[in-house]
Amino acid sequence: MPPKPYYDINPEAYIFVKKKESISPEEKVRQWAIFELLSTYRININNINIEIPIKVGRKYHYADIIVYRNHLPCIVIECKRQDDDDLNSGIDQAVSYATASEIRASYAVLTNGKEWIVKRRINQGWCLVPDIEYEADKLELVEASSALDVIDKVRAILHWIYRQVPADQAGHFLFALHDIMLCKRFLFKEVNDDLWLGTELFIRPIAGKFWGKDEPYTRQNVDPAYDNFISYFDRFGIVDDQARSAIGLESKITIIKLRLEELVKNTQGMTHVEGSFIRVAFFIAEYLEQSLKFEQYSNIPEGIVNEIVELVRPFWETKLGMRLPDRLDKDAIDAIHAWCPWNPR
Repeated sequence: MPPKPYYDINPEAYIFVKKKESISPEEKVRQWAIFELLSTYRININNINIEIPIKVGRKYHYADIIVYRNHLPCIVIECKRQDDDDLNSGIDQAVSYATASEIRASYAVLTNGKEWIVKRRINQGWCLVPDIEYEADKLELVEASSALDVIDKVRAILHWIYRQVPADQAGHFLFALHDIMLCKRFLFKEVNDDLWLGTELFIRPIAGKFWGKDEPYTRQNVDPAYDNFISYFDRFGIVDDQARSAIGLESKITIIKLRLEELVKNTQGMTHVEGSFIRVAFFIAEYLEQSLKFEQYSNIPEGIVNEIVELVRPFWETKLGMRLPDRLDKDAIDAIHAWCPWNPR
């Protein structure tokens, strides 16, 4: 099923793009391709990403579009402006990205809006084929007890939707957050392992039942977390010599916080879940820094609570088919608060 002929997308509807003042000809083609992936090929938006760094030879390049299936790269799409007719070099570029060791996609696509050229990996070579074939992720069957356990943990977080967590409940809330962090298989499958593990370890010293004011306990979590975060930051080229040589506990936490803040300011090319996860990780790093400095809990702002809710929203709405309420729907919010009682452990 080839895509429909090229059509212009209203810049106000552009996906994954924040700055719409100066739109390049290549971006116009990319947005058309993204809309076709969504409408013609019925690919879930959570399986589409842009501007993914790929190492080819000694240099890093950026793939225009990567489509994932079962959380692995499946299709690489290279987009050219409409008047670019150098199709051979374009498809070769797409194949080089798809062949990269960290990608290994099954399809390489070149499009300039007029042409849609597809190559498929067959054995050790690449062959021209009529079009891509894409099957949605297969439903993963799980034990009912496991799913119910996840639902129970998520309910604890949803109790605070659209509300601030007061300081005297912050430790319990962070412990509940740590509980859902351990549900990676259900909630954060597409989040980078280093980012996830670093964040999970950072929560431990400030979670209610773990509260580690003593430095040895905090260090035994922060040190390995630091290594995980540095490994993750290497993907973006934001690790300098100061970061690599950090020794002190406080300096390590501060460095991680500042690097996460850099990523918070530019999440282009990340999935919705990973972008939300980075914002939550930044909050955790900032909260850990302040809590250890003053040795006490502080209020958790409503905005952070809602960002955490965004992390569990895909599971709640797509897996359970239950819509979370709009901020203005007071009755629905009250119903959620009542159905998700707060029982700190």
